Amino acid sequence: MGDPAGVGPEICLRLLADAAIRDRGEPVIYGDLAVLGAAAAATGLPAPDPVRVRDFGAIAMDEFEPGTASAATGAAGYAYVNGAIDDALAGKVAAVATAPLNKEALHAAGVPFPGHTEIFAARAGAGRACMLQTCDIISASFVTVHVGYAEVPGLLSVERIRDVIELTRDAMRRIRGREPKLV
Repeated sequence: MGDPAGVGPEICLRLLADAAIRDRGEPVIYGDLAVLGAAAAATGLPAPDPVRVRDFGAIAMDEFEPGTASAATGAAGYAYVNGAIDDALAGKVAAVATAPLNKEALHAAGVPFPGHTEIFAARAGAGRACMLQTCDIISASFVTVHVGYAEVPGLLSVERIRDVIELTRDAMRRIRGREPKLV
């Protein structure tokens, strides 16, 4: 569900309401049923079927203000993503799609990672990782993520760029089933 104070709850409700999504699989939302219920009331979207929600009870509606980052929302978002990763690593789910986490809220909660990429990499025990975004016609990988532009030059190295190219090539081979054209 992502950060409960952000757009994640609404995105999740829209996903659950989309028949085309439901036809492709059985989505499960890792979050808080009360937060999703409040988002449904605020947006006019259908309330979620409780069967489709792994309810963490990580945060109550009176513990945060929608649109405002806090340690409480950071901790809740971190709990949700870790729950999804637990189930993915145990083979209980086939894939994990994430809603946005607020980097400031994660930091305020004492989470030692700036975002999803680093959380997934650490939990999977990956020595190397990069963010890859892909669709039917194009894919993009990122050498740096979750940093300000002023920090980028100091993070670029031949080794890091090579790692991202290799990770991207390997992922695209698995996804597309053929050798990719990288530019």
